[in-house]
Amino acid sequence: MRAARLDPRLMLAPPPLTEGVMVLPSLLAEGAAAVIAQAVRGLPMGAVWEPDTGLFWRCEAHVPPVLDPQLPEGFFWASRLMDIELPRLLARMGLRVRATRPGVIDAIALRKGSWLRMQPSEWVALIGLTGSPWPQEWGGQLSAGLTLIPPGAVVEVGVLTKHVESLALRCRLEEM
Repeated sequence: MRAARLDPRLMLAPPPLTEGVMVLPSLLAEGAAAVIAQAVRGLPMGAVWEPDTGLFWRCEAHVPPVLDPQLPEGFFWASRLMDIELPRLLARMGLRVRATRPGVIDAIALRKGSWLRMQPSEWVALIGLTGSPWPQEWGGQLSAGLTLIPPGAVVEVGVLTKHVESLALRCRLEEM
């Protein structure tokens, strides 16, 4: 199994941590987002409303610690990304955190009618897998790459008005 790799340029020269919401547009190595997105598209997502987040589609998948040939390889890539590689990158940037729920993929999708207004009480990393290659006036603009949200910060994504889809992984992080 190839590991889900971060863009090697990030590990060689990680950017400094900034105050407020931070966006890194190129988080994953070439092709990694497509493999993970393909696995996530196969999940049985349901529409959910969370008071501190918004209205969106979501599915949680538990990934075993050892390879299981019945699961898509992208699940193991995503699990490694959120449990090992992302915390390692953030530590190099000066933020020592770990995933609050190791081995759990929290996949979200923005589809028609979805919106986000996140104001988390903990660190949250949104890892955009597909980006939003449509006009801004359609709403639902979720960036590809990493959106790092500190506790108390507010991130808003307007209502998506067309039949398109943006996929992301949500990783809740706790400071060590």
